[in-house]
Amino acid sequence: MSTQDDSGIPFEISNEQQNFRLLELPPSLLALIASKDPPKYVLTLDSLWLKSAESPSANVDSKQPSPSVVLCTDDHTYQLRQVQSSNSVFILKPSESSRGDSEIHSPSLSAIAQCTATLELIPSETAASSAMVSQILKKSLPSYKGTDTDMGLGTNTTFSREYKDKNALLQDTPLSPEEFDKTWKQLCAFEVLGRAWLPAPSALAMVWKSILSAAIARGVNLEKRFELKSLAEMVGDDGFPWALFMAVVMRLVSDTDYLKNEYVSLSRDKTVQWVGIVCLQRAGESEQANTEGIPQSDFLAQWYDLLPEGWRKHASMDLLKAKYSHLDPSQEKTVFGEDIFDPTSLETSPSANTSGKANRNWHEKFKLGRKS
Repeated sequence: MSTQDDSGIPFEISNEQQNFRLLELPPSLLALIASKDPPKYVLTLDSLWLKSAESPSANVDSKQPSPSVVLCTDDHTYQLRQVQSSNSVFILKPSESSRGDSEIHSPSLSAIAQCTATLELIPSETAASSAMVSQILKKSLPSYKGTDTDMGLGTNTTFSREYKDKNALLQDTPLSPEEFDKTWKQLCAFEVLGRAWLPAPSALAMVWKSILSAAIARGVNLEKRFELKSLAEMVGDDGFPWALFMAVVMRLVSDTDYLKNEYVSLSRDKTVQWVGIVCLQRAGESEQANTEGIPQSDFLAQWYDLLPEGWRKHASMDLLKAKYSHLDPSQEKTVFGEDIFDPTSLETSPSANTSGKANRNWHEKFKLGRKS
């Protein structure tokens, strides 16, 4: 007759149950934690944040509800989703137990919690997140419209308490710091006296024109590396804040030759496209242009006039594809500005379906019927 060796580990369920949440990590974050040299924030959690949008109304597309909670690292954003499980998942804790009247204690396991759901981390789509943050900033920030804008540079210093600075906006925005900074930079947002501002297209056009004028007056070639202070003083004399001047320069700076020793190089491709975007947005600010459009030749002339001479030949409507609409596609004479244009969307090429939909919306909005 055979006997069974009773060598199993005793298991018991504790009377005092605790509350736990299981978090399933995506491979990218798990690899960081499990690596031999993990980043500091993984060990200290100093740079891991749980965030949520202030309100669902801040979302770009109402058909896609804003995530209630996200987990952010320094450079990535993950949406949190709760998934129910039909399996019994226990959290175990090593303990000791004795059998019967025996005073000998043996190792055992005690279940101190049961989890019926798991939290999953889903990487957010960069383009969608950037578009959402762009809309949040546009709704949250006061608009800087030019040198006549009251920025509280005089005796009025109490207004800044009613608005947020960049750091406060970052904490309330469901996006990682690096992704937030990228959108902030693309919009040329800036701070003055602890108050964040969003420049209007007309203000951006005026600042850039001031930079061009200063470059001509000082004999600075913007197509090559130049010293910042050679232009900053003249732009400041025109009444524009230093922070806005720097925001525009940093928006256009070359990725391969960043700010070094107060010298900077502008990216030709970035600058040409950005100036076209600004001209398009500025046209959208005009009520007449929004309803009647402007001749494409006039639009191109405005675009050329705001570019260094050597870069003008690179300006093409193809750089703004899906961001304008012709009233007469066969003649391509009229172009409309877009008053809700999102500059972050030009970072990726739109699909054919998206482009077609945008064109239909433009034609519907402006009610086809005007003959060119």
